[in-house]
Amino acid sequence: MRRCIAFVTLMLLAEMALVAAEPQQKSTTGESGDQAQMAEIERLRLVVRSKGYAENRTRMLREANQDDNQIVSEPFTASIETVLVSDEGPASKLIDTGHLANMGIGSDLALILGQKQVLAGLPPLPSSADFASGVVISPQIDYVASMLLASGWDDLDASLSGRLVAAVPSDDQIMLANITSDAMYEKFKFYVGSAFDEANRSVSKALLIRKDGRWVETE
Repeated sequence: MRRCIAFVTLMLLAEMALVAAEPQQKSTTGESGDQAQMAEIERLRLVVRSKGYAENRTRMLREANQDDNQIVSEPFTASIETVLVSDEGPASKLIDTGHLANMGIGSDLALILGQKQVLAGLPPLPSSADFASGVVISPQIDYVASMLLASGWDDLDASLSGRLVAAVPSDDQIMLANITSDAMYEKFKFYVGSAFDEANRSVSKALLIRKDGRWVETE
């Protein structure tokens, strides 16, 4: 009889232990999900693309997936837009509204975070001393065209002897010039056009200047 009671007691204790462990297991799972969600958010990057890029990709994805999700983007200039992607190491993944719903954030916040996080990995803006030759061309690195989104361009423009003109012929290069004459402007325009034609992922031939705190195209 005692052995029977002892067996029942052990079974009850085991069941109580399992019940007590269940909330802890759920909590661990929730924490793991939150961490994965945060990791996804931290990979957001805001990149520069040619106007119409997001619309074209959205159309392709809708045809393939049969859903209403839209690639997250914002207009930047007449020929350039910014597009939200996820940094996946050797490549990047386009982010649509469905991805953001899974992350639990809206488009406005995602764009702000994407801009902040892409700029954190880029070099600082050049100084006026870097324009000794009149032109500054960045090394070809991932996301470098997103330097256009940084603050500080107005101060740099004011520090130059001429007019600051920028271009992003490709998504991995930014070209800058201290323009002091019409001849120099035309020469820089030719350089930008050549870089655009030779780029693997071209963005725009447009030349950009600062006006009212933002970039605008000269033509």
